[in-house]
Amino acid sequence: MDLMIEIATEQEDSNRDKGVLLEKLGKEILQVLQYEVIEEIRVTGMEVDLLAKHKLTAEEILVECKSHTANLSADVITKLVGNIFTRDVSAGWLMTTGPLGKDAKGIQYDWEKKEIEKRRKLQVHTPDKLLQTLISANIIVNPEALETKESQSYMPETVFLVSKKGKFWAKKTISEKIGIADQFELFNAESGKLITNEQIYIYVSNLESSFSNLGYSLADSVNDNIEIETEYENIVQVSSGDKWADYRPSRPKDFVGRDLVIKDEFNFYSDVLLGKSETRLTAIKAPSGWGKSSLLLKIKDRSTNKRNQKIFVCSVDLRAASSKRYAELALITCFNEAIKANFIKKPKADILINSTSNPFASEGIKDIFEQLASQNKLIVLYFDQFEEIFSKLELLDLFNSIRKISSAVDSAKENFILGYAWKTDGTIPTEHPAYNMWHMLKDRRFEKNLEIFTTKEITKALAVFSKELGQVLNPNVKRYLEDQCQGYPWLLKKLSIHVYETVTSGDTQENVITQGLDIGKLFEQDMMNLSPSEFECVTRIAKESPADFFKLDQDFGNEIIDNLLNKRIVIRKAHKLILYWDIFKDYVLTGVLPKIDITYVPQGNINAFMKLISILVDEGVTTITQISEQVDLGRKATENLLRDMIMFGNVSRKGEEVTLLDVDEKAAIEKVYEFFSNHIFMKRLREYSSESKNVVLIEFQREFIELYSDKNIQEKTLILYYKKILRWLSGLGLIDYKSNRETSIIDLERSRGLKTIPKKMIIQNKLYPFFGSAPASRLLELFEEIKAGEELEANLNRKKLRNAITTAVTLGFAYRHEGMVKLEMIVTDNDLELEIARRVLQTETIQLIDKYYSENSNLPSRDWVGREVSELLNKKWKPSSEKRNGSALLNWYVWSKEKLQ
Repeated sequence: MDLMIEIATEQEDSNRDKGVLLEKLGKEILQVLQYEVIEEIRVTGMEVDLLAKHKLTAEEILVECKSHTANLSADVITKLVGNIFTRDVSAGWLMTTGPLGKDAKGIQYDWEKKEIEKRRKLQVHTPDKLLQTLISANIIVNPEALETKESQSYMPETVFLVSKKGKFWAKKTISEKIGIADQFELFNAESGKLITNEQIYIYVSNLESSFSNLGYSLADSVNDNIEIETEYENIVQVSSGDKWADYRPSRPKDFVGRDLVIKDEFNFYSDVLLGKSETRLTAIKAPSGWGKSSLLLKIKDRSTNKRNQKIFVCSVDLRAASSKRYAELALITCFNEAIKANFIKKPKADILINSTSNPFASEGIKDIFEQLASQNKLIVLYFDQFEEIFSKLELLDLFNSIRKISSAVDSAKENFILGYAWKTDGTIPTEHPAYNMWHMLKDRRFEKNLEIFTTKEITKALAVFSKELGQVLNPNVKRYLEDQCQGYPWLLKKLSIHVYETVTSGDTQENVITQGLDIGKLFEQDMMNLSPSEFECVTRIAKESPADFFKLDQDFGNEIIDNLLNKRIVIRKAHKLILYWDIFKDYVLTGVLPKIDITYVPQGNINAFMKLISILVDEGVTTITQISEQVDLGRKATENLLRDMIMFGNVSRKGEEVTLLDVDEKAAIEKVYEFFSNHIFMKRLREYSSESKNVVLIEFQREFIELYSDKNIQEKTLILYYKKILRWLSGLGLIDYKSNRETSIIDLERSRGLKTIPKKMIIQNKLYPFFGSAPASRLLELFEEIKAGEELEANLNRKKLRNAITTAVTLGFAYRHEGMVKLEMIVTDNDLELEIARRVLQTETIQLIDKYYSENSNLPSRDWVGREVSELLNKKWKPSSEKRNGSALLNWYVWSKEKLQ
């Protein structure tokens, strides 16, 4: 018979209270052995040091009492040996209420081989020895004489339970079908009689002990294990979808990426097998929808190949948990699955779990660990959806069970690893017990964070999609999916499935792109396709997730539930129902879409955008050919600009036809503003400039390049992208340039004021290239025409003032709106030419000439100006264009200088 000791304390007990119980037990045992305590040296929690003297020999001994349930480390013994010699006592005793760890057992074994005189210096009193002492002295009854029920099956362990209200023998009854402790019975420690006072059982149930998770059995009743057996039968292992186009975790054959994470995880397994790591806990962390469950399935699949025959992986879903016993049931399931797979042999003894504090004490589990050690094999159990237990008050006891099992696994150091898949976009209040536990174990677990998909991983995922689709992906579709997914695995899957379902229903890939891929519209479509009853049921599941299947089946009917399951909106996990995505659940509950950092870099420019918006507001629908002519862009540049506008949400495109989706310019610009406000560039710029409003652009350029380090884009191209984004941000007023090297971010509240301007959008000029395409005389002529009442852009163009309009907009004197050209500010005739000169001299292109003149005391050639401006702006001008632009800029420089003299 296995004998154990537990010091059972009350929830509100202090460390001092806990120590007193242990001290009393220690003193009682010492008195039986003819010792009296002469000094209590220290009481800390469940550890007590006593100095005792033998009543006959006067021999003094140092006694260390340790109350624990996990394996005792060797450090306790080595520390005691040191104290023996430091205090110059005859001997040192260790009284321990729990088991010894491997290293501690090794020290005890080596010590007991020493000669008698040395051996007396250290004595280790394990629970069975301590209890035999009390039994022999008739202080307590021999547990073999307990009045147990013949009809009941019991765990092999008998526990001596010490509490404030007395000492008891306690036995746990077995749920035989499963192999875990189910209920407990209490016996009078002195007489051995069964206790039938229910108040005592209630008291013990509320103590901090291995009995707190259990029910209790009174009189001659036999346990009814139906409830716990039902939960055991409903243990849900992580499973994949049936096909590629399924929102459940990916099938291993469809899984892509995460190669480094998988490699690191298997290297960790190898380190454990090779004895290179003492760590036995692991965690995979990522936001919802980033593929944690799919990764676990891939790891399990990888563990079955020939190279990894030494590793067995089991993953269970905590969303199916309905009681505090789920963790123990999962352990039993894991061991039985390993036996079923012939990974290990079924042990001769039963696989039993006595308690969460010491789950590996049974002979059956010890046999399994011996098999694993002798064959150099490893079992890994993952708890998927680990965050689920933090969000539900009723699962707090389950959390405590997992905490105890985690500590036991960490302490045992066997060939067994416990893992967690953890959603990082949830929050744990600091006052929640899980908060401290999770952080306390951080330095004792191997931890991996999943990142957003790299360009390479996106390409692999799209290759799998293309194969499933049975078609080569249209390059534009592929590019749209790459841009729109932003590297988020869940978004890539959602968008890809949308394309898949659209194309397989008879539409073309081209038509899919022209409508844009809006995650909000896809979620809205999911909800719009539901009947009123289905809608109500989905909302209910979102609120109660994971919701009880039987309750919802009763409230809504089997047909509604089946419809939702068939539509893949709802997924069943044992007797629980959940929505296909946590992100979708959040959308159902709040109506708010997940916040996504945008990484897309527009290829067009804001001036062309503003011009096209103005045209589309007038015409509503047009064609690409007409746009190319009206905006004066080539076909490729027009395609790029339209691609930007589809990304912004401004237009839809069907073949050659382009349709504006906004009611006016203001609505269109607001979308662009929101797009850039959520851009990763702005997010990093805000962080970078948090301490100072000034940012050196050439330095921040490196920050931008690092943002796209995983995109496999050449640095030269990234610098070009950097300048493109700066021009858009400057034009939108999100940033304001002081010079060509520094910028300051406009206060966000101030910048949001742009959305309140009723009829115009200020396009800033300080970074936009000034080419001087119209001379000063034509610019002044334009101002006269506008002041005289001619604002229609078409009429001004007929008067050959197109270039003058561009120059006026670039310098910030005018803006386009609804086919009209409006003056931005009124300047008196006397001051107008001076203001034009001042603004021209502030432009980046003119400053190149001014710098040259300052250094050389003469003007540069038009060829030099053209080449420098071309290089500055990454333009590939022909020599004739360089000369033309260089000449125009020189003329403006001379005119401006003369006006300001």
